[in-house]
Amino acid sequence: MAAAAEHLVPLTLELGGKSPAIVCRDFPLDKAAARLATGKWFNAGQTCIAPDYVLIDSVRQREFVQALQQQVRERYGDFSDAGDYTRIINEGQYRRLQGYLAQARERGVPVIALAQVDEARADRERLLVPTVVLDPPDDLDLMREEIFGPILPVRAYPDLDAALADIVARDRPLALYPFSHDTATVERILGQVVAGGVTVNDTLLHFAADGLPFGGVGASGMGAYHGQAGFDAMSKLLPVLWQSRWAASDRLRPPYSKIAGLLRLLLR
Repeated sequence: MAAAAEHLVPLTLELGGKSPAIVCRDFPLDKAAARLATGKWFNAGQTCIAPDYVLIDSVRQREFVQALQQQVRERYGDFSDAGDYTRIINEGQYRRLQGYLAQARERGVPVIALAQVDEARADRERLLVPTVVLDPPDDLDLMREEIFGPILPVRAYPDLDAALADIVARDRPLALYPFSHDTATVERILGQVVAGGVTVNDTLLHFAADGLPFGGVGASGMGAYHGQAGFDAMSKLLPVLWQSRWAASDRLRPPYSKIAGLLRLLLR
């Protein structure tokens, strides 16, 4: 952005951020867990629109974690092979993510690994299994930075107002994932949260819809691309007006008192 500004070049800038998911009380837990598992563990969470943290009603929080653990078993078994599970891209990122978990443990925050692997093997392969962190406080690094990995904070909320207040207090996210079959509830969420893009009752899929503009807002970016929006973003639109044989501008000359009616028409 700084380089573009130096040359007065406009740009479309996609960043990232902490993309939240809200699981409302009416949405089935098993289905929410399955769809969030897909969104979070695709490429081991190393996508810009991965669900970064989940807000769920306090009554169902533990049951939701159990449903996530069942998803791990169904998808990856006991991780003895884990050929379908992505490793962390490099040593620096692996240590960053391990640092998030170490900080949470030091603060007494519950950290739940949803599978068990040998520590030496994990370090050797940069294999970080899906891990849930329960109700982490806002000052932990994993709640201040985009996670970009398979760590999923799950925070309980007493009601929807509290969940929305939690999201609105943060920077505007690149993606938002509300889960509810109640249209009024979803519209209420969309009316209060400004995000770059939204998939309702699923994850990631708004990115795959070529006709939908994709981009961030505020801290998560500016502008959009994909489809027509992408063509416009990467083009310089050149407006061209062709004058007809008869031109009103031929009469736009003093004395203006003679063309007062024409001026009023043009200045409406």
